[in-house]
Amino acid sequence: MSGRSKEIRRVLAIDPMSRGFGFAVLEGPENLIDYGTRGCAPGAPEVCLKRVTELLDVFHLDLMVLEDVNAKGSRRSERVRKLLREIEALARSRGVPTRRVARNHAKAALYAKSKHQLATVIAQRFPQLGMRLPPPPKAWTKVPYRMAIFTAVAFGIAVFGREGAETMKHRLS
Repeated sequence: MSGRSKEIRRVLAIDPMSRGFGFAVLEGPENLIDYGTRGCAPGAPEVCLKRVTELLDVFHLDLMVLEDVNAKGSRRSERVRKLLREIEALARSRGVPTRRVARNHAKAALYAKSKHQLATVIAQRFPQLGMRLPPPPKAWTKVPYRMAIFTAVAFGIAVFGREGAETMKHRLS
């Protein structure tokens, strides 16, 4: 490809939860490359960091997206806040810049008011996630483990929206 290089914005978005984290890899806001959950015990942040390292080794990334736990309304525990700082430090040590997105900004980017509405919008946008869509929540049920996948996708989409239309397009230079 002499003289012509293809620039594609590839992001890894991560949403930690009590038993691990959900992740999504996107190339632009419309192309979901990979997604899933990775398990790790709450008292074992080194296992979570190992799982994130595995993702960094597999995907050539332009950016890692994490939740902005300092944003107004964030109710993350100190354990999760610390884990997010460690994940951010890991990414930077590997040359991957990071960006933080507030949870309410991710919902607003997709015009969603609740977690389930957010997941439904994302499942409509990415049909491959339809089978993972949890049923509507009941007041007495816990948030399903797989919901972190949808939140991670929302973080990734939100960062593309914030950076503007130019970074959403594949460009040839």
